[in-house]
Amino acid sequence: MRQKNVQMVLEDNKNNWDEIADKFSQTRHHLWFEFADFKDYIKKGDKVLDLGCGNGRLIELFDKDIDYLGVDQSQKLIEAAKKRFPSGKFFVADALNLPFKKKFDVIFSIAFFHHIPSQDLRLKILKDCYSFLAPKGVFICLVWNLFQPRLIWKYNLGKIIFGFKNVLIPFKIKEQKIKRYYYAFTKGELKKSFKKTGFKIIKCYYVRKGRLASRLNGYNLILIAKKDD
Repeated sequence: MRQKNVQMVLEDNKNNWDEIADKFSQTRHHLWFEFADFKDYIKKGDKVLDLGCGNGRLIELFDKDIDYLGVDQSQKLIEAAKKRFPSGKFFVADALNLPFKKKFDVIFSIAFFHHIPSQDLRLKILKDCYSFLAPKGVFICLVWNLFQPRLIWKYNLGKIIFGFKNVLIPFKIKEQKIKRYYYAFTKGELKKSFKKTGFKIIKCYYVRKGRLASRLNGYNLILIAKKDD
């Protein structure tokens, strides 16, 4: 993607998420089934970063005493998170310019990474996250599986089969359709990006409502990696 188009997508991302924040938050009241698997990677006292936290729903996953921090570039989604979870720590930040000095034991990226519009920027985020992790720290990444036939049919995404990975998917609000950018990851591409930035892959799999699935019927693609030093 050309730099001019990348910048345009980044600007649209910020504006669009604020515009759809209220309705989007209403669609994210509950944890997805597959989140239950993530508990195995959390222990009491862990410092946890929720990157692209939206309305903060992930905080409900943790029944242990952890140090949680949620960040998102949408002011309105952060406001929703603070309203839902007054005791949580949330703030507005750009994932491409995170101001952290502290180290985290676990970083989550739930349905966020596929919104980043260039390989260079995706690698930057992964490199930054690698530096934010404590030794042996874990990165848990979930992206949509856009290769499932039901989404290809629903959103007319047939071109991804032929290698065109940059797509726009509408989110309807009132009578308007807000088009959000997505990158159509394959399992191989996602693994390659993490390996390229120093991560060791623990597991990478397709999942559908908490059960292992394939590229053809999985709703999401999950990758779990760790910092190996």
